[in-house]
Amino acid sequence: MLLALGLFLLSPSFAEGREAKPKTPVATETLLKEAREAYQEYRFASARAAIEKYITALEKRRQTVPESVLRLQAMITRAERMYQRAEHLQIIDSVVVAKQAWLQHLEQMGGTIRPEEGHLRGDSLMRQASYRDALGRNWIRPASSGVVWLSSVGENWEKQALNTKALGEGSELAYPFLLEDGTTLIYGRRTSQGLGGYDLYMTRLSGQGMSFLEPTLLGMPYNSPYNDYLLVYHESEDWGVLVSDRFCPADSVHLYRFTGKPQFLSGASQEEVNSLGEEALLARASLRGLLYKNTAVAKQSKGTAREGEIYFHLQGSRIYRHWSDFSSKEALEAYRAAETECRSVEERREHLRSLRATWLQASEEDRVRLKEEILLSETQLRELEAQLRERYNAVRRLEGVN
Repeated sequence: MLLALGLFLLSPSFAEGREAKPKTPVATETLLKEAREAYQEYRFASARAAIEKYITALEKRRQTVPESVLRLQAMITRAERMYQRAEHLQIIDSVVVAKQAWLQHLEQMGGTIRPEEGHLRGDSLMRQASYRDALGRNWIRPASSGVVWLSSVGENWEKQALNTKALGEGSELAYPFLLEDGTTLIYGRRTSQGLGGYDLYMTRLSGQGMSFLEPTLLGMPYNSPYNDYLLVYHESEDWGVLVSDRFCPADSVHLYRFTGKPQFLSGASQEEVNSLGEEALLARASLRGLLYKNTAVAKQSKGTAREGEIYFHLQGSRIYRHWSDFSSKEALEAYRAAETECRSVEERREHLRSLRATWLQASEEDRVRLKEEILLSETQLRELEAQLRERYNAVRRLEGVN
């Protein structure tokens, strides 16, 4: 009996039966799905591990790695690096609104975001828009070749001879926004060189004002694995808005309103944040879970509130909107003095904006003279702004904020 059993186990038919049950192959499509899901959830280390396993599995089978997979791998690597250097953005409030109506909820201040004909390629719900500055002298419209910069001449608009090649030819631009310095441009662009979908870039006019410098891809939290369309910052009011479709339904976008000058505009480099816990780092990089509201986006009180009301950001989400909010009489008087000085600073800013706008249309000879005046005005304005910030900080200290 034992001899017969041994002969059966060694027989060809039994061996063939064993070979008919190969090991379960690597579920490559599952790995790719895991990588994509982890990437969307900001679990970049897990996404990197899954995409590497997926690529290894394809290479073992001598299969070509799709270009789309290599792009995803590059985006994961880029996002993982940005994640550790995410800037702190002080969110005041945020809201989810329908894409078809997002412009109606965008509060305007100074220059205006104006609706244009047509919608974004790849997003039929997002209507395209242009930017016109507060003085009505410059109008920046998105175009397939970059942007079209128009300047007012009398009652007409004339196209400026700007070289826009650096902005990215062949890829659609979205929602250009010109900062109050008259030279810094922030815009969205659909590209594979970012984090996916529309990404936010910053550039500046060159020294001669006839072309743009090489654009810089903004880091987190401004960019994300989702579509990031628009970033505005009103320096004179010290607040801005970020528009992104992260963490919301496909037909909606988030409008985040923040206070404080973004760090990338100051030129300071962001070091890795090693002291933050994982939860705090995720909140900083993604803006997930920060002050969401279910109604229309909170409006800027300044300029729209009832007469006698104010807008003073004290600390965190603590904002004074009424004179009666002050607990210290000294702080109240200091705030009144600071507001008077603020109006004087705003007049200086307006004068500087006017000089810059004049410079853009001036002859080469006049630009030499204007440049000296602009540089002097910039120096004086920086000193006044520093003094004004200290005045407001003094108010906060008088109110017990350290």
